[in-house]
Amino acid sequence: VKCDAVAMTAGGDVSVSQLPCQARGGTGATTVQYIGPDGKILSELPGGLKVDDKGGISGKVPENTDSLKGVEIQFADAGGATVRTPITLDIRPPISMDVENVQFTASDQPSRPLDPPRAVANISGGSGQITVQIFNEDGKQIAVLPDGLRFNGVTKQLEGSLPMAKDVGEKKYMLKATDQGGGTIKRIFVLKINPPLRLS
Repeated sequence: VKCDAVAMTAGGDVSVSQLPCQARGGTGATTVQYIGPDGKILSELPGGLKVDDKGGISGKVPENTDSLKGVEIQFADAGGATVRTPITLDIRPPISMDVENVQFTASDQPSRPLDPPRAVANISGGSGQITVQIFNEDGKQIAVLPDGLRFNGVTKQLEGSLPMAKDVGEKKYMLKATDQGGGTIKRIFVLKINPPLRLS
């Protein structure tokens, strides 16, 4: 049996449909079970992670692997053979996100490019690829930004063109970052659009 470490984010809520383990040889179908340090079959891993009959893991990720010491994965085949290997979870630090509130001076000309794009969030921690979405302040609907302005969830920047005078004002939005290890974080940021610059 060969198992790769499963990357998870501390404190996250994860769903890994199948543990990345490969078993070779044996007879017929193979079942997967988790065995505690006392040799008993576990229906739930220490720390609250649940397991299914295919070895999949779901639920709240513990802060570290201390509670999982001594837990093994057991593979049993239809011919009565069993083999065990220690469970390996790679628990990464939680996602952290610093948000930059953004101010623009409204343009008096349509489609003036926003150059350079403006960073909204700086993200660290987490596991795997991190996706960022922008929602209305209540976090329930994807946000509609002022005409011409768009949010790039990969670069975490506002790009496109400068807002127009009709968009002058201040509005709050919610950024939600999610990673592949079940981690998620939400932060509010403020977009303020000031009146166009004019000679008095």
